Amino acid sequence: MRQLRISWIGFRKLRSFLKKNMNIKFLSLAVAAAFTLVGCGGGGGGEQKSSAANQAPVDSGIVIWTPPAAPAPSNSGSVDARFVAGAAPRFFLAGNSTQASGDATPFTQNADGTVTAMGKYTLTGTQIATQEISGNANFAQGRWNVGTVSSDKGVSDIMKADGYTSYHYVLFNGLAALPASGTLTCDAGKFTKPNYVDGGILPAVGNYFGTSTGSAAMTLDAKGAHVTFAVSTTAGGVSGSANISSVITGPNGNSFFSGGAPGNSAWLTLGDAGNGSIYLIAQYTVGLANSNTYRGLATFTCK
Repeated sequence: MRQLRISWIGFRKLRSFLKKNMNIKFLSLAVAAAFTLVGCGGGGGGEQKSSAANQAPVDSGIVIWTPPAAPAPSNSGSVDARFVAGAAPRFFLAGNSTQASGDATPFTQNADGTVTAMGKYTLTGTQIATQEISGNANFAQGRWNVGTVSSDKGVSDIMKADGYTSYHYVLFNGLAALPASGTLTCDAGKFTKPNYVDGGILPAVGNYFGTSTGSAAMTLDAKGAHVTFAVSTTAGGVSGSANISSVITGPNGNSFFSGGAPGNSAWLTLGDAGNGSIYLIAQYTVGLANSNTYRGLATFTCK
């Protein structure tokens, strides 16, 4: 009541002033304004209370963008059947800085044909991927390109989907013996995509991987298996090739070659392809015309 009395006295003084100094037609507006101030507490400093619960949310106009999650890496390729280990299963493995061969036991092959363990090497990680999967009951081949590769020595190598590091592998059964003689005709081979390994010029992302084609031949005699291997590799429109001839003296022997054009090398071995056929398996490195080198793996069936 005190606040209202003070406000009314103030209003009467205001009305008297307006009569003396202003046109009467503005009186009603002044009266309305005065009572509005009283009602809102503007004339008496009345307490105003509010809470966040009673206030409408304010739209700032700012949109917070959340990037979509990166798609999970996927595999490519397939097998006709899962690998069946014989008495002496073996493996070949070729990475950017690793080239290995040996006893494949123990090994793990999944239902989709991917191999994630062979001998002392494993592929692990929350995300893993294998490319160019191929195989049947006598071999299993592919290229690891996402995940962590580890060995029994504790050495590990991390591969990312946007990188060029890869590990090319093949599981196969060793030969019990070499035929005494014969000339075998080899097919066009199963190739993984060769990846950039080294060189003076880091290629563009789209050229981290190339393509390879090749041919092979085999003649058998008392000295062993006389093999020839030719490969042509192209990446980013630049090509290189290697032509290799060697003799593998035993059923589970190996042959190493380094020479020819700069960067060219190969590691060759034999495997049991079933029904009297023989695998010629090659992990190779080819130097291109721009001095970059690419590494891959090929398996030929010779019969």
